[in-house]
Order: sequence, then C-alpha cells, then structure tokens
Amino acid sequence: MTAATEAHRRVNQSARLLAGLVSFSTMIVLSLLGLMETVRNFGYLYRMWRWMFLFSPALYVYCLASLNAVYLPISGIGFLKKGIALMRDSLATGIATVAGTVLAVVTASYVCQLLAWGSLPLTREASGDLYVRMIPFIPWPDYPFHW
Repeated sequence: MTAATEAHRRVNQSARLLAGLVSFSTMIVLSLLGLMETVRNFGYLYRMWRWMFLFSPALYVYCLASLNAVYLPISGIGFLKKGIALMRDSLATGIATVAGTVLAVVTASYVCQLLAWGSLPLTREASGDLYVRMIPFIPWPDYPFHW
C-alpha cells in the first residue's frame, strides 16, 4: 500500500468517525429536548385534566406532534448509518447524506414542536378562565414558543 493510499484511508476513516459522532450527538440532543418538552406539557395537561380533552381534535394533533418530535431523531439514526456506510465508497456522497439527514431531522423536529405549541388543547383567556381548544392554532397562542 502506498503512502498516499494510506493517508487517504486515514482521512476517510477520521471523517467517518467525526461525522458519526457529531450527527449522532445531534440526534440524541434533539430527541432529549423533544422528550423533555413532551413530558413537561403532558404533565401540565394531566394536572389540568378535563374530560372535554377527549373530544378535542387539537389534543390528537398535539399528541402526534409531540410523539413525532421524540421519534424522528431516533429514526434518523438509521439514515445516519447508511450515510456513514456510503463514506467508504465516496466521502462527498456520505457527508452530503449525513448533512442532509441532520438538516431534515432538525427541520422536522422544529415543525413538530411548532405544531405541538399551537395545538396544546388547554388555553387561558385574558380573564383567567381555562378552556379547551378544539381547533389547533385557533385562537392563536399568546404564550411564547420554546424549542
């Protein structure tokens, strides 16, 4: 094996390791952030339970969006494995696949958190009364969006 081939192999191996570590840690952090937000909001809904929640379509949108905010980063790890495996053949293709997967998962996780924010079924009027939101985003939430 020539010195150039050995150097290329070492660069390729270190790039795979670095891409794997960065992307895997990004997916884990996103999954944990989604899980913390979901647990906090479900705890809030549990403390303020109303049977009317079961008839609110906003609750079902909220539940699906919250669970997807946790599930999407975990499922993205499978695509990361494929991207890292592609780096053995072509470094540029593998890096593009890993970067695209991370970008897609970050965007999807953000959209899921935004949907969960807008469809939280329990809202408070200006007078302080609680009411159950039937349609997501109507009325527009008056509390800030945290991601």
